[in-house]
Amino acid sequence: MQQSVYPPLLPLLAVLVLGAFAQIAQALLIRESLVVFYGNEASLGAFYGSWLWWLTLGSLAALRWQPSHPASADEPGAALRRVRILLLLLPLILMGQVVGLRVVRFLLDVSAGQLVPLGELLIAMLLVTLPIGILLGFAFPLVCRALQQAKAVTAAARPVGAVASTYVAEALGALLGGLVFTFVMIRWLGLVETLALVCLCLALTAALLPSMPAHSGRRRKRLLFQLAPWGLALTALILLQPAISMRLDRGLEVLRFATLQPGMELLDASETPYGHVAVARLGEQTSVVADGQIQQSFPLPREVETWAAYFYAQAQGAQRVLVLGGYAGGLATELLRYPLQRLDQVEQDRAAFEQVRPYLNAPERMALDDPRLRLHFGDGRRFLGRLSDQLSNQSGDRSNDQPSDPMDADLRYDLILSLDASPASAAGNRFFTQQAFALARGLLNPDGVFCTEVMAASNYLGRVVEGYAGSVYRTLNSVFRYVALVPGEVQVFCASDAPGRLSQDARELLRRYRASPRAEHGLPDGAFATLLPAQDVAFVRGQLDQAMAQDRLPLNTDAQPVTYYLNMLLWGKQSASGFVDWLQQLQRLGPWPYLLPSLLMLALGLVRWLQGGISPATLSGRAGVFALASLGAVAMAGELALLFSFQAQVGLVFERVALLTGLFMTGLAVGGGLARRVATGRRGLPALVLILAAIAIGVALLPVAIGALTDARDWMQQVTYLVLSLTLGGLSGAGFTLCLG
Repeated sequence: MQQSVYPPLLPLLAVLVLGAFAQIAQALLIRESLVVFYGNEASLGAFYGSWLWWLTLGSLAALRWQPSHPASADEPGAALRRVRILLLLLPLILMGQVVGLRVVRFLLDVSAGQLVPLGELLIAMLLVTLPIGILLGFAFPLVCRALQQAKAVTAAARPVGAVASTYVAEALGALLGGLVFTFVMIRWLGLVETLALVCLCLALTAALLPSMPAHSGRRRKRLLFQLAPWGLALTALILLQPAISMRLDRGLEVLRFATLQPGMELLDASETPYGHVAVARLGEQTSVVADGQIQQSFPLPREVETWAAYFYAQAQGAQRVLVLGGYAGGLATELLRYPLQRLDQVEQDRAAFEQVRPYLNAPERMALDDPRLRLHFGDGRRFLGRLSDQLSNQSGDRSNDQPSDPMDADLRYDLILSLDASPASAAGNRFFTQQAFALARGLLNPDGVFCTEVMAASNYLGRVVEGYAGSVYRTLNSVFRYVALVPGEVQVFCASDAPGRLSQDARELLRRYRASPRAEHGLPDGAFATLLPAQDVAFVRGQLDQAMAQDRLPLNTDAQPVTYYLNMLLWGKQSASGFVDWLQQLQRLGPWPYLLPSLLMLALGLVRWLQGGISPATLSGRAGVFALASLGAVAMAGELALLFSFQAQVGLVFERVALLTGLFMTGLAVGGGLARRVATGRRGLPALVLILAAIAIGVALLPVAIGALTDARDWMQQVTYLVLSLTLGGLSGAGFTLCLG
């Protein structure tokens, strides 16, 4: 028997590095796609679906691939030499994919501010993930073959041993990649430095793998094969130099921004745990651009003065105000012109605020010194939750016969404004759910007012638009007794429990504004009439009330974020995407489009077996393949559900995606390793049945678990999602190994 010419650990090292690379590449490309597709998490599903598709095709291609010289394929080191080539190609391809994503809007010819149609988004993700997906899929069978050649398993062992070993090593590499990316790369390194470090690691790993034997090929070809890893490593070291990496980072940032908001001058940009933030200028106007979309623009003095007057008139005499986001737009500064006692301004990220601060207008910079203004940094939804917990704790510490604690007043507001979020993303939709509105209501004084806004349509209210904005309207009505609205391209809703507090009468609001104790009342008499045309108000209000009475408007909750889904439908309608029509038809059919293919395959297999056309052993093998494919689909669907829910409840998927998927892969490794002990014995089939049953029960209970997390504390939510990802991976990994056995 021919002995191995390389140690058995080399193939495992190669697949460990490939697993880490795959995790880092996933995280990088996902973060890039979230920016160029305006933060919409639909790109997550498109990405993972495309990624798995190409991985599968790559693996099948490797299994069916026949080299031009079949005898050379069985030479010791032949498989690892091909892995060496892949290690050298992958970092270069990743760099090209990042650049490709940064110009994808230009290639798709999508104008600034326009959402990419869903069909084109799916095609773009298929093309972007193709090269790395194919190559990584191709690498897995090669490493399995290399393990067999290296005698990493005993002569008596079946190929499942090599497959399981490769599988476990890849999963551990994914965990390593997720940890390094989450806690090192995105915190301390820029994009170019991250790519260079990845390139260096893969180049050094390739250098350790076997080179071409002396008897094969030309001398120049062998020399190039030997020196290529060192040349790539040297290139990576050059790119790691700060002077070079910073210049390239800036150039790539400008390139991407030119496709996101062409014509605007990029002033500064950075990445936060929540997404990408840029500051840009067009003429005399400065804008804050979050995940590619303009979030605030300033100065807009007349517009800001009008809206501040409207909100203060709705909450006449307000003393304590809470504003969630949008300080740069100037609304908080304008509200401070009224006789407020205190204004709490919550900004999502301190670093992003400091980035924007030098570009603020003089009034906004001066307002930062106003003692009535208190800045808070953190997620707005979690800020509401923390205040609610504090209020509950104070109330719980008192007996029923004790008087109200004055401290309660310090946690309640007369006016809460949530105007910075949009249900166009799962993270933004968290501010429009029944639970979010209930948190705001619990922090209001008895006559307090809560206001929010959504994009709509000024002169059109079809079923899709009606359902989208109407779901917010209905959800507000489920929490508050009274709701007032402002029609337009942006529909503004104010809600309160106090009778007579809200008004849709322009003259009444003007009277309240004139009566407000401020130094100047500069708005013209027709300002509120322009905001509230009587006919438009009556039409929109009538349509929404009628739809709500007919139960056509869905309720938006944390567990069922329907407004986010309806926004996707609206997105598709506006972009004339036929893909959305197909999705709507699929939704109307219920679960049958997903169940029928599986049931049909199962029925055909049983018919052939009953007719005697297939042996029990063959049927068992095909059943294992079917179970493996089904398990893979369920596992990925479950992980995607966890990612979407994590974004909907926590909002940190931009920062934690690598950690969540890394833990999922760790679970795959642990579960696969534990299941190897019974995979080839008599207990294999019963164990597989138990695992599949556990996964089925877990998937059925997953919505219940996610719903139970709605009212949990922030740290509890994050820990639970990490544990769920690990558990799902563990069960899936055990199932995969048992299917192979």
